[in-house]
Amino acid sequence: MTSLSPTSKNYEHPSECMAADTVIEEQRDGISIRAYLSEDKLKLYLDVKREPGAAASLVALTDVLSSRIPKELLAFGVLRDVVKSLEKDTEVLKRRIASGSAPQPGRDGKLLLLVKKLHFQPEMKADSKGKVDMTSLHLFENIREGQIIGRLYPPGEGTPGRTALGEEIPAAEGAVHGVVLDESIHREPPDREDVRYEILRATRNGLLEERNGTLQINEELSISGDLDHRFGSIDFIGGVRVAGDVQPGFSIRAEKNITVHGNVYQSSLSSKSGDIRVDGIVFGEENDRIVGGGDFFARSVSEAYIEVLGNVWITEEARNSTVRSGKAICARTAQAFGGKILCAVGMEIGYLGNDTELSSEVILSSDVETTSEYALIEVALQNHLKALSLIESHLGPYSTNSDRIQLLKSPLREKMEQLLSKRVSVANGVAALEEKKRQLLKGMSDIESRVLSVVETLYPGVQIHAAEHQFSAGEPLQGPFSLLWKLQENTFEKSEYVPIQEGIERERRENEEES
Repeated sequence: MTSLSPTSKNYEHPSECMAADTVIEEQRDGISIRAYLSEDKLKLYLDVKREPGAAASLVALTDVLSSRIPKELLAFGVLRDVVKSLEKDTEVLKRRIASGSAPQPGRDGKLLLLVKKLHFQPEMKADSKGKVDMTSLHLFENIREGQIIGRLYPPGEGTPGRTALGEEIPAAEGAVHGVVLDESIHREPPDREDVRYEILRATRNGLLEERNGTLQINEELSISGDLDHRFGSIDFIGGVRVAGDVQPGFSIRAEKNITVHGNVYQSSLSSKSGDIRVDGIVFGEENDRIVGGGDFFARSVSEAYIEVLGNVWITEEARNSTVRSGKAICARTAQAFGGKILCAVGMEIGYLGNDTELSSEVILSSDVETTSEYALIEVALQNHLKALSLIESHLGPYSTNSDRIQLLKSPLREKMEQLLSKRVSVANGVAALEEKKRQLLKGMSDIESRVLSVVETLYPGVQIHAAEHQFSAGEPLQGPFSLLWKLQENTFEKSEYVPIQEGIERERRENEEES
């Protein structure tokens, strides 16, 4: 068979057909026969002219046509009608006596994503009561390194066509999908013989995003404005950057760095292993938490709760806030008053307290004691001890001589027995909490001394604690000076100013350069 180039055009106008290829042109017994193909070769037409007195027969007509055209392709019903028409007329023009089939192009290659690509088009779902949670909008899916994120299907081969003469017309192959990938997505061949698609696998943690026509896994989520109802709360495996503010009620949970270029209003931020940086002010409420595995940076914090394993850096003010640092408080140019500050290594502050002698507390403790986990155990332990004391007071003399309870009459006897049983339960709770506390303290860092350095002023009203010892100023103390608490001597000592922040800054720069 002869192969022809594929085409999708169909021509019906006689002049276009006459300009196409002539297959047969013959005269026999006064009959002029011409068979010709349309330009797309999918239709075969017949022109027959009869001279006066000549007779046309189906056998003769078929004999001429079958010399070039397979009989099985001919439309014999049409040929019989042509012969019948020639009995009345001298010519029959443009009768279709055979048809072919157009080639069908192959299916285009296809990209099938198995994860949701970042799209700032919220997916809001209502609960059974019709309430929509505006903080959970599902803008993307978290992707882990090694996760299969998609399939890339190759183009199909297509189905060949046939001309009206039975010759094959090759089909065009489908278009290859033009996906562009960067190094964060690995393209792998099929992993089984029964599949044709390639596998797309993530080479790092992050989210799937298309930037400038390139599909990639990004380790940082960028919010172009404020974090609000347009984006909802964020829970991301990588880092998060917010160009504006974090509005009330919207939270960020990330595994890496969190950067907010504006302010944080009554919101919670949590970073598993990265730094948390707020260029503006953190305004907190009772249940808001900022918790991180790295350092925390802010211009100011107010009514906030901060707990990080690293250092805390504040440049202007810490007002009525609880700040827990597993390392040091670096606030050389700031003022801190009200609230509570706990640090494991030390603290450098511009002004500590204020001239109204507002009550403030600084605790120089171990890295374990700065954590909320330790604080919760302490609170629970104190509550248990208070409950135990209350039970003892109700038992009165029966607390030390419980055998005499059997001499009491009902219902007082049963009441005392219930109190005894409750005392055992609460005492067991005290023992369990003290054991938890001991286990936590086993892992604390061993630091021989802790330093509190004041650049400008330490005001009365500030209570500084270390272990069981306390230091407070009866009058404003002008800096610069440092208070050293020595573990071995278990005492406070006022000394010359120790600039602890400089060493921490230098260490941080060196670590950044190494990484």
